[in-house]
Amino acid sequence: MKPSPRERNSLHSPNPTAMHLEILTPDKKVFAGDADELFVPGTSGAFEILRNHAPIISTLSRGSVRIRTSGKPELDFLIPRGVVEVQRNQVVVLAESATVYCTRFNEQCARFGGQCTDHGGTCFLA
Repeated sequence: MKPSPRERNSLHSPNPTAMHLEILTPDKKVFAGDADELFVPGTSGAFEILRNHAPIISTLSRGSVRIRTSGKPELDFLIPRGVVEVQRNQVVVLAESATVYCTRFNEQCARFGGQCTDHGGTCFLA
């Protein structure tokens, strides 16, 4: 049975206003979840991906993949390079590596040895 157009647009995402995003490296899935906005470092310049973005495949340069989701802290992943594919509100970022970059490095992060208490990744000074 084929899904309806509405069901196709919301596959994998219980939030009908968000996209489903996965960030993958050769050794693990770094992130999987909903995103309202995604900023990526395209080879020809950075660009933003929103819900219902036209299908695209693009190469990515060294830089930050920024995820915004309403009601949650903003997430940044540093990547050396990669590829992004967008299709029917499903976004996949394939990267050589991805490191959580916390822009809120503070005393609390320092007490935890640089481990970000918000994201579980490594904090870096912005």
